[in-house]
Formats: sequence, C-alpha cells, structure tokens
Amino acid sequence: MPIPDARGSGGTTELDYDAGSGDDACPKRISAGVCDTSVFDEIRDGQCCYIRTSGTCCGRPFLDGERMLGAAPRVRADWLAGSVADARELDAEMRRALGRAWLEDARMEHASIASFAKLTLQLLALGAPAELIEAAQRAALDEMVHAQACFGLASRYYGEALGPAELPMPEKLLVPSLAEAAAAAVREGCVAETLAAAEAAEQLRNATDPQARAALSRIAADEARHAAIAYRFVRWALAQPDKTVSGAVREAFASARAQQTATQLGDDLVGDTTTWRAHGRLTQSEKQICARAAWRDIIEPCASALQDS
Repeated sequence: MPIPDARGSGGTTELDYDAGSGDDACPKRISAGVCDTSVFDEIRDGQCCYIRTSGTCCGRPFLDGERMLGAAPRVRADWLAGSVADARELDAEMRRALGRAWLEDARMEHASIASFAKLTLQLLALGAPAELIEAAQRAALDEMVHAQACFGLASRYYGEALGPAELPMPEKLLVPSLAEAAAAAVREGCVAETLAAAEAAEQLRNATDPQARAALSRIAADEARHAAIAYRFVRWALAQPDKTVSGAVREAFASARAQQTATQLGDDLVGDTTTWRAHGRLTQSEKQICARAAWRDIIEPCASALQDS
C-alpha cells in the first residue's frame, strides 16, 4: 500500500494520488456495492499502485452511477478546525498506518457533503416534504464538521496539514424515479450510514486518545441521525401511489445484505492493535463483528418494520 507523499513546496502542493489520464491512466476497480472496498489508483514510477479502503463506511457515499467519487488529498491548512497536534510519541510505522486510515475517512466524509447536496436537489425534484429537505441540508453541514475532524487527525499523524483537492463531479445530475431514489436511500443511507454509525460507536468505545474520541463522539451521533433520515424518506416513498417502490426497496435491502454476507475483509496491516484501537481504529475482525451486529440488531428489524407498514 503506497503512502501519500508531498511533492514540491507550499500550500498548494498535492499529494501523489493522481491517476493519470488517457492511455496512462490506471484501470479503475471501484465496486458498486454498499461500503465495498473502493480502490483509488495512482501512477508511481510508471506503474499502477492501488490504495484500498477499509471495506466499511464513513458517511454517505458520493456516487456517479456506480462509480464512487472522492477528492485527492492536498497539503493545505484551511480545512483544519484547529492547529495540528503532535504524534511523535508513536513510531513511524504506526503514524503512517493511522494517517492512511484517518485520511481515507476524511476523503469519504468530504464526499458525503456533496452526497447530501445531491440528495437535497433530488428530494426537491421528487416533491419530498420540507422536513426531509431541511434534514438533508443539516446533514451536509454535519459532514463538513466530520471531514474537518478527520483531516485534523490525518494531519496529526502525517505531521503536515492536509485537506481535499478538487472533488470530481458527476457528468450529469439525473433525477431518479421515486423507486430508484428509495432504493438508493436504502443502500446509501439505511445500510451505509447505519453501518457507519455502528462502527464509529465501536471505535469510540475502544478509543482513549482525546482527539480521536472527540471526532468519533460527533460522528457516531450524527451518522445515526443521518441513517434515520434515509428511513424516513423510504417510509414516505412507500406511502406514495407508485407501486414499484416496494419492490425496489425490498430488492435493495436483499442485495445489500447478500453483499455484506459475501464481504471478507483482509488481514490487519498493523501489529500493535492496542495503540490502533486507542487512536480510534478497529481491527478487520472487529469491523466484521460490528457489521454483523448492526445488520442483526438494527437494519433487519427496521427493514421489516418499513416493509410491513
């Protein structure tokens, strides 16, 4: 797994996440699944290198069709909520591992701002109630806070102020049908954000580092509320005259469940799991246990209640 490094100098330096273009671009390997292991690629010394995510969620994904969008990281300080703390008490390998993990979370939280902006426009186009539109707007502001907190943690472990570069945009802003929007809400909200909230709560339970705990406390509470927005939208959609919505919702839950069951996370890449947990991270096996519990205790009962109402 390549480690981001800054090239050049000054506040506009971009980290080396550029995937190239045309014939020089690395092949994309981004899955359409909920919270799947999206792969971000780069060209390094003429060869393609891949940077994998944890296989879990951190906020609502920003999608262009089946493609997950996210900004590359950049050396900049204007996305930090405060000064960058010091982490020199940790060894270099642990700092790099923690930096990678929190930077990936930061990029996903940053993309979630755009995802909720997109959702707001779609809700307006579908004639959704005002309370749902207001909730989506507030959620985008929550994601801004999450992104700043995660960029702050990533900057701490890398030892350099980091923020996002330009965020790629979808080629077209399409207005989905009500059934399509309800299915997307299931995948991206009812499932993805429920899993994100459950994982953040477990991270918080294990964390002892004050900065990690402060970030996770806010993230866990907000993601649970964001998941509830998705469930409220799906409930509203099911109450509309469109008879195709119920089938789309049922299929979306079933497909997400099948994918979650089939997902196998890789081995842990860190040896000191005690420090890893203390700084707000979970091992791969802990992530799997957390996801299974969230499906059993939250998602499946809520899905049944939605479809039986």
